[in-house]
Amino acid sequence: MSRSLDHLHLPQVSRITTSDYIAQALKSAIIGGSIPPGEPLRQDEIAAQFDVSKIPVREALKRLEAEGLVTIERNRGAVVAGFSSDEITEYVEIRAALESFAAQQAASTLPGATWTISGCRKRRAPAPN
Repeated sequence: MSRSLDHLHLPQVSRITTSDYIAQALKSAIIGGSIPPGEPLRQDEIAAQFDVSKIPVREALKRLEAEGLVTIERNRGAVVAGFSSDEITEYVEIRAALESFAAQQAASTLPGATWTISGCRKRRAPAPN
């Protein structure tokens, strides 16, 4: 970068690869329920949808397989993974715990807020006037 621009402190621009973009889009669709479990994910159709070659699609599908959202079967292609009832229960419990924690964190920022953590009732000191 030119020395004359050093004083500007320009923010870094985050760049995303095509395969990352495709993986994020597919992940959102799978998690959101737009693409149901068991649905085949055809590389050629996805490539056409995103107007790219099959290579970034293949990379995106491999990434989703590593995350457990897709299964890739040899000579059959990729399929959206299904979840067992135990996995769904675990995800719901984790989400409930995270939402509870987030609510406690938000409540702790309010002046005079009272909240419970692990059965201990605490009262936040009133904000100074």
